[in-house]
Amino acid sequence: LRIWACSANGDLASRWQMRRPQRLDTTTAPAQVPTSTSTSDQCALPRVMSSVDSSGQYFQLSYSGTQGCDGNAVPAGTWCASIDPSVLGHASSDLVLRKCNAADVRQSFSFDSTTKLIASRADPQKCLTFHHTTAHSQCEPYTLVFCNQGDVKQQFCPNKMEDADDQVFQWKSVAHSSEAGEVSIDLNSCFPKDGQQIWACTANGNQAKRWQMRWPHYQISSTLPTQMPTPKSMRDQCASTSRGEATYVNSAGQYFQLSYSGTQGCDGSEVPVGSWCASIDPSVLGHASSDLVLRKCNATDSRQSFSFDSTTKLMATKADPTKCLAFHRSTAHSGCKSYTLVLCNSADAGQQFCLNKMEAVEGQVFRWESAALDSEDGEISIDVESCSPEDGLRIWAR
Repeated sequence: LRIWACSANGDLASRWQMRRPQRLDTTTAPAQVPTSTSTSDQCALPRVMSSVDSSGQYFQLSYSGTQGCDGNAVPAGTWCASIDPSVLGHASSDLVLRKCNAADVRQSFSFDSTTKLIASRADPQKCLTFHHTTAHSQCEPYTLVFCNQGDVKQQFCPNKMEDADDQVFQWKSVAHSSEAGEVSIDLNSCFPKDGQQIWACTANGNQAKRWQMRWPHYQISSTLPTQMPTPKSMRDQCASTSRGEATYVNSAGQYFQLSYSGTQGCDGSEVPVGSWCASIDPSVLGHASSDLVLRKCNATDSRQSFSFDSTTKLMATKADPTKCLAFHRSTAHSGCKSYTLVLCNSADAGQQFCLNKMEAVEGQVFRWESAALDSEDGEISIDVESCSPEDGLRIWAR
């Protein structure tokens, strides 16, 4: 059943619940995740953390210490932490230093100040953690594992350093190492070079612990066309950020499903919440009609998982976090526009959504209106074809 961008008239076909299955991000994690019995008493999260606490906002960890632990300062943006989820399992740490490259997803991370998890852009289901080996007598190696907010070895506390750059932090682990005690991200010997190992070592705040949160402005838009077409007209208001209903998803790695919450037929009985969900497959885009369709809800299917940033108003897919939902004109439907995925661009109004609360008992039911006005139909929103849910039914902008 196809899902389209159709006129935003608030009918039953426009009712979509933001559904967050509890097991959505943990189904592939081990049944029993070992956790440390000892944790840091405090996490000194600075207020600047709020700027990264949004889906799709990635940064680099740029080494900002000295050349040698008492040498000259290393210019920020020269060397960055990198981890490749496809080649884990080194005898020593999987986290290494590389020349900073804003286009390399292995150097891109997101941080959620609520869960305290650092996720990898190269595989957003996996988060940074330390574990015990005999590879280093005083430190523990880092690797990636499936994200689990209950595992304190995956949790980090960014502690502000005394530095002119307010984005330089010591990244302490919440868990304590049985070997080294309180640990933080540490460059081996304060000596930056290609492939140098990065370890979890005693959190003493020395030069090896200084890491800048670096925000390359061209990180998301570097592969976009030089001229990105945008609709000429924008809506005057978006009811999402002013009322706060959507703010709880505005954090990296917090995914939800769009569950159809209308009726069976536009005047029939209500469809049980959690039965049918919007789905889009980034590997098979380009259908003659809308690429967004209805499927039986499945919490483990990343094609049904989305994130929403109330600042940029972009809706990204978990199946490919670099791509966002957008409507576009097609001849497949006389009264609606098609949905597809394009590279995320916060300047493209065709990718932006406004959440409007619906009058429903369920508190998370919204009409997802496009921030852009369509030149033919005006305000449009996510709309399921015919209000009769079935597998593969198209979802349109109408």
